[in-house]
Amino acid sequence: MTLPQKMRAIREALGLSRLTLATEMNYSETTMYYYETGAHRVTDKLLHRFKVATDTKDIPLTDDEVEAFRKKLYLQSDAINLGNHEQITEFLSELARCSQWCFDVNLRNLCELFCVRYNFVIGNKEECRRMMSELSKRENEFSDEHFYWYYNCLGILEYSLWRYKSALFLYLKAEEYRNRLSLNLNLNSRNLFYNIALCLTRTGYPYLSIKYLEKFKKEEIDSISIAAGILTQRLLAVNISKLGETERALTILNDCLKYLMKERKDDKLTLYGVYLDIGNVYQDADDFDKALLNFDKASEYCDSNSDALQEYLCHKATLLRTYDKNAMVENCLDKGLPLVVKGTLWYEWLMMIKHSTMLDDEASQKYIEYTAIPKLVEYGKYLIVMGCFKWLSIYCENNIKYKVALTYNQQAMKIYKQLMEGDLSL
Repeated sequence: MTLPQKMRAIREALGLSRLTLATEMNYSETTMYYYETGAHRVTDKLLHRFKVATDTKDIPLTDDEVEAFRKKLYLQSDAINLGNHEQITEFLSELARCSQWCFDVNLRNLCELFCVRYNFVIGNKEECRRMMSELSKRENEFSDEHFYWYYNCLGILEYSLWRYKSALFLYLKAEEYRNRLSLNLNLNSRNLFYNIALCLTRTGYPYLSIKYLEKFKKEEIDSISIAAGILTQRLLAVNISKLGETERALTILNDCLKYLMKERKDDKLTLYGVYLDIGNVYQDADDFDKALLNFDKASEYCDSNSDALQEYLCHKATLLRTYDKNAMVENCLDKGLPLVVKGTLWYEWLMMIKHSTMLDDEASQKYIEYTAIPKLVEYGKYLIVMGCFKWLSIYCENNIKYKVALTYNQQAMKIYKQLMEGDLSL
């Protein structure tokens, strides 16, 4: 409903004729007709008279106010990404008024998508899912801009469930719509590029991830937050490590660590992440002792029963399993399996490791190939899947099943080739 149409609807709901309302507002009936049909532009003066004449508690936004609010909404969108929650909280009252009195469908959709992102930041994921379900019913009225934010929000929700594969494709869909839009729109595409790079890192595409990290830096307008800068450096380090640049990766991560220890030593979650990344770099370099040392250092910054603790146990168990430290693997499984929830990535990961230590049992072999691998592919954890095929190959080779071993090894190499070449068809 347009603003003039809404004014007419309010008048008719109050049982007022156009002549009666025009007289109360000191206008002619003809002038009111022009306003209600959109022939005349709705002004602040008109709306204030309308408010007094109809005794409404508030008045609709003018076209100028709508445009000003749209620009402010984009700035607040940046505030979400920079973690300025106090600024966003102050903005919510304006958002509520806009939602009630703005009859621009495009802007109202943007407001709802903004609310989805804000609710995600404050941890209200159920409300996010509810709002996205309602928005999905109105896709037929979406513009390219709406679809940009819509796929962004869907990607955020999928990522929160560790479904990195589907999150990646939703973010890439958002990028398609972003490329259709005018460059004058402040769409904070930097954050989109970072999210794509993050998913590419999680799924094991180092070259592609670095490419999007470069886009992230190129599109930097003013200055990104310190937190975002550290996250970007960490992603870069993890990816160049996969490409064999161990020393450079360690230099980047140690610089992050020095800064955190000096300026933000209470940021336990970030410190945990940096130590975990350092452990992974040493694992890439086949330095078992240093990898294990840094994984255990990361655990000092985990809270019990947290995702971080579960992630740490998965990474440590994988390292130990790779070096056939099965007794230590059992210790990780004993700690981790009671914590994880069935159906989560951490559950599937630990169950895969558990069965990988029992490959003498044919049931465990089948579990790895027909249950664990498909589920891990669904999450997009291709590097772990590659490890599964390698373990199956080594087991078969040790048991003189050379043909089967070769098949598993070929499957592992195929995944590696596709990851290195950036082939997203996995």
